[in-house]
Amino acid sequence: MDKKIIYINGRFLTHKMTGIPRFAYEMCRAMYRNRMNIMVVAPKILEELNDFPFPVTYYGKKKSHAWEQWDLYCFMRKKSGALLISFSGLGPICYKPHIPTIHDLSFWENPQWFSFSYNLFYRIFTPWIARKAQRVITVSRFSQKEIAKDLEISVEKIFVVPNAVAPQLQSDAKTNEISRAQSSEKYILMVASRDPRKNVALAVEAFLSLHLDDIKLYLIGDEGSVFKNT
Repeated sequence: MDKKIIYINGRFLTHKMTGIPRFAYEMCRAMYRNRMNIMVVAPKILEELNDFPFPVTYYGKKKSHAWEQWDLYCFMRKKSGALLISFSGLGPICYKPHIPTIHDLSFWENPQWFSFSYNLFYRIFTPWIARKAQRVITVSRFSQKEIAKDLEISVEKIFVVPNAVAPQLQSDAKTNEISRAQSSEKYILMVASRDPRKNVALAVEAFLSLHLDDIKLYLIGDEGSVFKNT
């Protein structure tokens, strides 16, 4: 019976619900909502948080990468070759029936944007795990081609999976029409973390150059710790 379960690497649940953790969370919610037989495996330190909208099992005593590389690996070894999917990070590098998600190769193309330790870890292990994995997930055609070229793996092995959408953004057309009618303010919303690859400074410069006095620009996003302050 365990072989029919798709296990999900739940380390993303230990992070703030922004960016990639949000992607992983919504993918799990969408899979469960579509009646896929999934089980998210998370560190035991999260056991008191039991209100997730998908099934979660808790295992292991370690944290962060140590949990992912040892506790999660040991858990999956007991499941007789069951499939593991990692929507966030690389996942356990020694577990073979595994589908990791590589969102992009910005650390490969622009190493100056990242901290030394982060860049070193992902430059070493990303090619290794991508070549060992049964399949690789990414989020765009651009990343698919970049991963195939830079990591030297077949493009047919890389599947493009669009982001899942949170329920609060799935309102019907009538609700959207009412919301637009109630809002008289004109604005542009940019949702992005404040790191170099998001080109926030360039977006602000472009907006100011247009002299749109009746339109406001709202920037929403956090600053990641893995990025250099530039």
